Amino acid sequence: MGLKTGDTALVPLVATGATEFYPALSPDGHWLAYGSNESGTMEVYVRPFPETATAKWQVSTAGGSEPVWANSGRELFYINGRGEMVAAEIRPAAAAVSVGEQHVLFSTAAFVRFGSFPSYAVAPDDRRFLMVREGDASQQGEMVVAEN
Repeated sequence: MGLKTGDTALVPLVATGATEFYPALSPDGHWLAYGSNESGTMEVYVRPFPETATAKWQVSTAGGSEPVWANSGRELFYINGRGEMVAAEIRPAAAAVSVGEQHVLFSTAAFVRFGSFPSYAVAPDDRRFLMVREGDASQQGEMVVAEN
């Protein structure tokens, strides 16, 4: 659901019979990424924003959830169906998006996944991720930073 400036009534942005999770607005505010199980498998899609009914592009092809835009707006990160972090090149045009190369970055198996919202954050330089890893109850708490 969303509100346009000046509106007082909620209007569905994506209203299908499927379940939609993980909404993520692009840094320039022109694109909405989200996860949906409309194909029978959770996949990542992108729609124009705020006119979400005008077009839709599927980004993931082997399962996908938890999309987060790179701060540059030129990549979309998501977790694929095998639990791997993927970087998908996004090439926005005036009224369309094309999905370029996709690269698996690393496995997310060692990290905690939270549910209906992304379980990670992207650093301002788009080169690092902040994720939570649950350790053994006997371990001392620590923060681990993984670069590159």
